[in-house]
Amino acid sequence: MLKKIFSINIDPYSLNITIYIFFIKIFIKNKKKSIIDFILQNNKNSLKRDNIITKESINTFFEKNKHIIFNNMKSKISIIITIDKTSNKNNIISCIDTIINQTLKNIDIIIVNTFNYELDINDDKIKIVSNKLEAMKYISGEYIAFIDTDNYFNLETYEILLYYSAFYNLDIITFDESIGYTHLFGKFILDYFISNGRADIMYNKLYRYDLIKNNVDIIENTILFNLKAFINAKTYMNIPIKFSYKNSVSNLEKINYTNYKNYINDYINNILNIINKYDINEIYKFYSYYLCFFYNEIHNNFSSNINIFLEVMSYFENKIIDNILSNKLTINSYIIMNYLSSNINHYYIYEWFKNKIYLEIENINLINFINAKISDNTVLVSEFNNSHGEVIPGIVKYFLDLNYNVDILITNNIFYERISDIFNDNNKVKIFSLDLDRIKKAFNNKKIKKYKNIFITSYYIYNTINNWPSILDYIPNIYKLNKNTIIMEHHIDLINRNLLRKNKKIAIMHNLDEELKENYINPHYFGDFNYKTKNKDITKFIVAGSFSEHRRNYKLLFDSFRMLVKSGIINFHLTLVGGGDINYDLTYLRPFVTIRGRINYPDLFEEVYSSDFILPMLDCENKAHNRYVKYGVSGTFQLSYGFNKICIVNSKFSKTYGLDNDNSIIYEKNQDLLESLKLAINMEEEVYKIKQMNLKKYSDYLYNKSLQNLKNMLKLNKKLGV
Repeated sequence: MLKKIFSINIDPYSLNITIYIFFIKIFIKNKKKSIIDFILQNNKNSLKRDNIITKESINTFFEKNKHIIFNNMKSKISIIITIDKTSNKNNIISCIDTIINQTLKNIDIIIVNTFNYELDINDDKIKIVSNKLEAMKYISGEYIAFIDTDNYFNLETYEILLYYSAFYNLDIITFDESIGYTHLFGKFILDYFISNGRADIMYNKLYRYDLIKNNVDIIENTILFNLKAFINAKTYMNIPIKFSYKNSVSNLEKINYTNYKNYINDYINNILNIINKYDINEIYKFYSYYLCFFYNEIHNNFSSNINIFLEVMSYFENKIIDNILSNKLTINSYIIMNYLSSNINHYYIYEWFKNKIYLEIENINLINFINAKISDNTVLVSEFNNSHGEVIPGIVKYFLDLNYNVDILITNNIFYERISDIFNDNNKVKIFSLDLDRIKKAFNNKKIKKYKNIFITSYYIYNTINNWPSILDYIPNIYKLNKNTIIMEHHIDLINRNLLRKNKKIAIMHNLDEELKENYINPHYFGDFNYKTKNKDITKFIVAGSFSEHRRNYKLLFDSFRMLVKSGIINFHLTLVGGGDINYDLTYLRPFVTIRGRINYPDLFEEVYSSDFILPMLDCENKAHNRYVKYGVSGTFQLSYGFNKICIVNSKFSKTYGLDNDNSIIYEKNQDLLESLKLAINMEEEVYKIKQMNLKKYSDYLYNKSLQNLKNMLKLNKKLGV
């Protein structure tokens, strides 16, 4: 999963400029454009791609440009040094000396002397307290660091960390040579942190104080404190440089065989407490990360004696299974397994978990589905892929409106992306999640015959080792298992016409083929909400979907917005949601662009809901985009219909999707996009409302036609006696 996380590290050049723009926006608004040009001109040789990613260039760039930041701020760092039971005299001296002698002089030092060591310190600027909670009372810096005496530090550590924190306006900065340069925004920070951020350490982190000042009640629990900080962080960076060194003497305790049960119980209970405290989906990555961490600890302590090791592991496994089952984490067991391998020193933990825990839990999930009672007049809506989840709410809504009860059976991955959240409180809907192998077993169970109808939302299965097997390849007797089965095809050119001739029901997502106009069922329901009118001060645009040329013209998108900025129009913001790489110089656009990458469905829906205009970015000059008027549907239009968001679309594609100048903004040629963006930004609220009203009329037409088509399919099944 980690490789899917979108990290904005392709363009550090433009990110460097971001901070300049930040200061310019605050202090020199009227000279913004000329200052940008000045900075670009003066840094054209040093601000190159990957300029600050290497260890050498981090220092070089810092020395050359630090005056730009430090001449404009008076930021201070408060450093809390903890002396605990692992400390000894030499460690304490070397650690404190490297902090006192930092090149950054604007530092507060608070020493937490938990074990009352005799300290020979005669400096009024250094506070000595007995615990971290007391230490927090003396914080006066904008940034805060927590260290222990197991480490001593490079003398430029905090000057460099403060420089980059201010330069990039960071909430958290870490230094870790093994991870490499990383710059993340928003919710990707937590996702990345859970797998790579070492939640059990503080010494390599600098926090903005405003971020953590409300977390002082959990300051003694490093893992929980770090988790809370990274949940709330909006900007994060890791720089790949070694700033700290381990002191040679340490008295860390190992797990003792005589009390390993208590140790394991305490460890797992601590994880569970965190899960219960924070009701967020990402917590399961956190859970799996610390299972890995603890497994390695058990291995390192007991592997030399195989009998003891197996005894401890057996107890550990049983506790995990009990923990997962008793706390209703079973449906997320696949998430736990997916993340187990990312932080493992001993590779066979994956097999250990898969064979002894994961399969047991998945089989329990399967049994739960098979044994669940089917209410009267119930249909089953199912998706076999790890994609196409956006189709499910619309199909379920049609069946609910026809007064059916609905069971939803989806892959674990789609469940994890939370597409079914919409129906969590609907007592007519039951939600089940399985891996693909268990879904196949579920469909081969006699229970399938008991459903009134089955609607499978994809004809082809993409997440298999074979090349796109169809549902009929995967479950050859699907129509014998339940004759009232409807399968949705996403690609009109791939429709199995032989099934149509045999009166088998095939649905399509849009009326792109006149011969199939009675087969289209357009799913564009994403929840109940009040329609939102245009934002007043900042016009918000959104692009949702894959970052690739054969899907969208991103060069045209960025070129057009860049020209807006150059012409002095800056009252807009562009959000991009989706996976893939963007190879474009975003220097001028960085303050106006948010790149969310792949996000879960509720977050996607929130982004679309808060936007004003949605951009399909289909290219009339790109032959690959002809698919969107011939045989393939862009999900952008479904979002437009569902959220009543005005489309800005090329005329080549507009008519196919029922869009015109009454309900959208239409442009003829690619170069006309710029004027359309200006029109959108300057659009009066009343005009916007009228377009919304007209768009709603069309989406309602699609909905009513789709509902009627589904009713006809269900009636035909009944008429044929199937």
